[in-house]
Amino acid sequence: MELHQNVSQGFLIRPLITNFNKITLDESPHRHNFQEIIWVESGKGTQSIDDELIQLKPNTFYFIGKGQVHFFHEGVNLKGFLIRFSDSFLPNEDHRSSTAHNASFLSRMIHTNSISIDVIKRNHIEQIIHLLHQEFTQEHSEFGRIVILQHLLSTILIRLERLCKEQSLQDIQNINDIRMLKYREFLHVLENHFQTQHSVPFYSQTIGMTRRKLSETVKHFSGKTAKHIIIERIITEAKRFLSFTNCSLKEITYKLGYEDPAYFCRLFKQQTGFTPQNYKKQNLLSV
Repeated sequence: MELHQNVSQGFLIRPLITNFNKITLDESPHRHNFQEIIWVESGKGTQSIDDELIQLKPNTFYFIGKGQVHFFHEGVNLKGFLIRFSDSFLPNEDHRSSTAHNASFLSRMIHTNSISIDVIKRNHIEQIIHLLHQEFTQEHSEFGRIVILQHLLSTILIRLERLCKEQSLQDIQNINDIRMLKYREFLHVLENHFQTQHSVPFYSQTIGMTRRKLSETVKHFSGKTAKHIIIERIITEAKRFLSFTNCSLKEITYKLGYEDPAYFCRLFKQQTGFTPQNYKKQNLLSV
């Protein structure tokens, strides 16, 4: 799925469709080649992000990162906005608002997928969203339009990151445990390196923890071992390749950092119950 509007600019904002279902929306699962933020002010509905079914709730931001598979199921009395943008659309004139910084934030958020906010904070950020939409609907020839769009978007991302940091600090205060930050750091490093690095020691060394401490931390917050989380991320990416590309098993194996397709096929079946070929057929039948 591409950014159909303003492809050259890499940006789109529009109000959410108020009421829809699978039939009226006529949307199949699609893999994003852009970043997406969904702001639900009110109403309800359901969407899928990768294999997770998510209930849409009021006063909540939802994040769909580049590469994730997404589609809507239903919307009832929805009010809010959908924002799509490419990484290259973000301003990058200084380190505080760089493309790399904001993309890094979004890569961390795909492990959370959403953040809910209170009424006071909602009013502040919602004003910026409305300004963003107002500027987007201006004539393309309006002086400074793109620059204003870029900086309003960057302001929204920074405010969202601030909210996430506040929420993280509150989590730490509630459990009095700095390990929460290390766990989030592990997820961030994993997102950047899972295609080439499959070993727990790499991640423990990168974030400055012993292998044992990392394993204990990941187990505490996820209920799973660090190795399990690494493999889960690899399998999720394999599912995306199988569902939305024509890559062969050999190509997928190499893209995910393995050399032996037979070994990867066994690993995939062990994790999903399907061979890659059967998973691809099953997925095609269900779409």
